[in-house]
Amino acid sequence: LFPYTTLFRSAFPRSQRSSGVRGCRNHLQRLCGAQENTMKHELRTYRTETGWDTPLPSTLDSPLTLVLAFAAPEFGTAPAPLAELAAAFPQSVIIGCSTAGEIAGTLVHDTSISVAVARFEHTQLRRAITPVASAADSFAAGQRLAAQLTAPDLRAVFVLSDGLCVNGTPLVAALTQHLPA
Repeated sequence: LFPYTTLFRSAFPRSQRSSGVRGCRNHLQRLCGAQENTMKHELRTYRTETGWDTPLPSTLDSPLTLVLAFAAPEFGTAPAPLAELAAAFPQSVIIGCSTAGEIAGTLVHDTSISVAVARFEHTQLRRAITPVASAADSFAAGQRLAAQLTAPDLRAVFVLSDGLCVNGTPLVAALTQHLPA
């Protein structure tokens, strides 16, 4: 479904990072001087039997929008809903992976797609992708990704990687070695 190692970079200041969604929202509010609307987000679920639970929030589409999609492997051979997602968010950074059960709120579904859409006010996003031929290629893949992501405003990296043919230890070692601290 998503056969590459995928990362995105964020220009969110290192001093403003914290763990948890609530902490992140609070930091964003302090950073922007706003009490609300510093980040807009929506969740959607696609079920084979019923389609999308509500229409896709395409009004959130922008270069500052991150779309995370977690899909059952079956959608690799039936990609129509993923094509709908791409059509609804042509400017956004879309990343995702296949799963063995998709979480939507407090429920776990099979044969579904769980999507989170977040539009930031100021955070710059970029996606980097590289093929990984085998586990032995993991360090080199990390180097290739680091070369794509290196920038003075880099603040965060989020990695989605194949869990079977990628060795995460050398992948992360290469990213750590080649990206700014």
